[in-house]
Amino acid sequence: MAVRLQAFEVGGVDFIVRPFHPQELVARLGQHLALQELKRQLRAQNRCLQEAMTERARAEAELRALLEAMTDIIAVYDRHGNCLRLVHTNSDLSFEVLAAQYATAMRTQVEEYLTYIQIVVETQQTVHDAEYTLVLSDREFWFSANISPLGADQVLWVAREITGRKRVDEALQRSSSFLNAQKEAALDGILAVDEQGQIINYNHRFCEMWQLPESVLTGMDEERLLMALIWKAELPEALATMVEAAYDNPDLPQRAEIPFGDRVFDCYSGPVFSPAGKFYGMNWYFRDVTDRFRAQAAIAAERDKADRLLLNILPAPIAHRLKQNETNIADSFTEVTILFGDIVGFTQIASRLAPGELVSLLDEIFSIFDTIAEEHGLEKIKTIGDEYMAVAGLPVPTLDHACRAAEAALAMQGAIGRFADADGQPIQLRVGLHSGPVVAGVIGRRKFAYDLWGDAVNLASRMESQGEPGKIQVTAATQQHLQARYRLRLRGTVAIKGKGEMATYWLEGSL
Repeated sequence: MAVRLQAFEVGGVDFIVRPFHPQELVARLGQHLALQELKRQLRAQNRCLQEAMTERARAEAELRALLEAMTDIIAVYDRHGNCLRLVHTNSDLSFEVLAAQYATAMRTQVEEYLTYIQIVVETQQTVHDAEYTLVLSDREFWFSANISPLGADQVLWVAREITGRKRVDEALQRSSSFLNAQKEAALDGILAVDEQGQIINYNHRFCEMWQLPESVLTGMDEERLLMALIWKAELPEALATMVEAAYDNPDLPQRAEIPFGDRVFDCYSGPVFSPAGKFYGMNWYFRDVTDRFRAQAAIAAERDKADRLLLNILPAPIAHRLKQNETNIADSFTEVTILFGDIVGFTQIASRLAPGELVSLLDEIFSIFDTIAEEHGLEKIKTIGDEYMAVAGLPVPTLDHACRAAEAALAMQGAIGRFADADGQPIQLRVGLHSGPVVAGVIGRRKFAYDLWGDAVNLASRMESQGEPGKIQVTAATQQHLQARYRLRLRGTVAIKGKGEMATYWLEGSL
């Protein structure tokens, strides 16, 4: 008996005694093997059940965490619109407010409430993004809901509060409306392109300025590149060059005045960057500056005209100094050669001509003299009646001033022979030359005059007035400069007022 008890204590479940019957032994062994298999199966089932319970606990924990993290509102409704369950989530709205007001507010404030439920129940398909508003605790809230079938008679209503997004959208729409209104009211053409050069916005003024039908832009949906538009619409190549430069150097604004047809546009590009410095694209502005351009051209033309008039009155260097606001222009020159020319017997000639004929004759003669003076580098100073005065060697000093004056005097004597008086008699010219120092300057404030002063001027005038028709009389001072290159014949001594007797010469030509 003690042996049997010990066997049961160590796990034995049966025993046999001798003599044993074979059939009984087989039956007992079969029974024990079956019991062992049932124990093994039970252990396996227990493990599976434990794993399932662990997975369910994990899933329930995840679901709780999901519900606690969700800001959506979850409710279950029957087909009649009765709220069967309202799940507590992490919505900004307190659960107490939802529990007390949400279900009632849905029935009383959302007209499409029952319609949504019935559609989902009947079609067994989800309705997405159903938007509605509710007033809860005197505050208006916006919601967007997805309504899904939950069996044959119930729906799952998952709503997200979108009040903040709606307010942002409304603010953006308001801002966009104002910006669009400003964009369309702008006198400038406006064009926006992204970092790839693709057109993302423009106004009607842009189309008007560049004569672009909007169908051209709308027809570029697949390739709305600014460069493609320029080539397709045959816009100026200068604009294409400007666009290329802008994208080669996006940090640098580009600006240019580009002609287009009979208009001129001031084109400006400004890069657009994010606060972090990322390049987003460019805004292009186009302003019609044709009127300004024409006004500037007209002003420039008037300025050129005024400059030409000033140059007709003053030597170019003197005119430049005057434009630089130099008010007191006076210069000394150590040696120049002054030329005086006078038409012989002009008083008698004038008495036989009508005023218009007289002025025309003088204009023709003095115009030829102006050309001669310019060709030989002389500055015309003035005309007094029928007398012509010019000087060589100023305002820019020259060493050959006497030769220049001599060549001009000979040319004037040759040119005067073309003209005749009313009786057909040749008109003659007296010319006088003298070389010496002078003072030259501008006098006048409203009507400018460039003139010469000094004893040399008086002597040159005496050489002309005391000369003879058809001849050129020069002083000894001028003769010294000319004797190596010109034929000069001594006239003798001439009584000069204020100077007494002076030797003078006739200039007869070149050697």
